[in-house]
Amino acid sequence: MHDLKRIRGMIIWVIPFCIGLLLMGLWVLDVGLISAIEEISERSAMVRITPGAPLSIYIIIISIVVAIGSVLKAIPCGASVAKIIDRIFCMSNIFGASLIAVCIFVLTPLQYYAMPKMGYVRCNILEDHPNMYFTDWVKKPEWCVSGKSREWVREQAAVGR
Repeated sequence: MHDLKRIRGMIIWVIPFCIGLLLMGLWVLDVGLISAIEEISERSAMVRITPGAPLSIYIIIISIVVAIGSVLKAIPCGASVAKIIDRIFCMSNIFGASLIAVCIFVLTPLQYYAMPKMGYVRCNILEDHPNMYFTDWVKKPEWCVSGKSREWVREQAAVGR
C-alpha cells in the first residue's frame, strides 16, 4: 500500500515529464530528421545533418511507454499487464541502444561517404553552427563562407551563383 501511495504521488511529475519528452522527441523528429531527409531528397543547396536525430524515435517510444506504465502501476493493474509493460520497456531500451550504435557506426560514416558523391561539400563554418554533432553540407564550395548564415546559402542558390 505504501508503494502505491508513492507511485500515485510521483505520477504528478511523471506524466508532465513524459509529455514534455514526447513533444521534444516529436520536435527533433520533425526538425532534425524529417527536414534533413526532405532537403536531401530535394537536392537542396544546404543540408544540416544531425546523426543523432533518429534517437528521437526512441525518445517518443520510451516517453509513451513510461507514461502508460506509470498510469497502470498507479491503478494498480494485474501482474500479467505489468509484465507486458516491463517487456515493452526492456525491448524499447534494446531498440534505443541499437539505434545509438546505428547512428554512431552507420549514419555518421555514411554521410561522409554519400554526401560528396551527391555533390555536397562539408561546411561547418557557417553562422549558427551549433556544435560538432551537426554537419552542414553545401552544394558549392564558394557558398561555404565563415560568418554567413544558412539563409544566405539558400539566397545564393536562388540567385544562381
